[in-house]
Amino acid sequence: MRATRHGAHPVHLLGVLNRTRGGVLAQVDVDEKTNEIPVFSTVLDQIPDLTDVLITVDAMHAQTAHADYLHARGAHLLVTVKRNQPTVHTRLKTLPWKDVPVGHAATGRGHGRIEARTLKAVTVPAGLGFPHAAQAIQITRTSRPINKNKKNDRGQAPSVT
Repeated sequence: MRATRHGAHPVHLLGVLNRTRGGVLAQVDVDEKTNEIPVFSTVLDQIPDLTDVLITVDAMHAQTAHADYLHARGAHLLVTVKRNQPTVHTRLKTLPWKDVPVGHAATGRGHGRIEARTLKAVTVPAGLGFPHAAQAIQITRTSRPINKNKKNDRGQAPSVT
């Protein structure tokens, strides 16, 4: 069964999760005529102290107002930057990543594929164009199906029927 608002539109909630202890710390209803951006501070205002808390969000929340709000509350922001912030995105891409050593590498198997990830981190210049930015992280992911170009246990290439 799906929860709906007024019997027509699904309910959309923005929640704050504590990934260390588990559980929802706060949540708000996102009106069907908008998105999560306008209720970002509303949901976080339900939490009295954000001092030194790391808030991780997706690219939708790569908003300068969000960075300013969290900085004023003493919190830190980890956000994915995509083309919704074209100037910052371009500046991040032009950082000298080839000169930065890999800080972490991992390989994992799951969901029918093998995935390799590398992580690099650098201190960024003040002119990055995103308020309060101090570091940038580059994550490189490569994946392939587990059985790609491998023979099965009968010595035959896998087939799809």
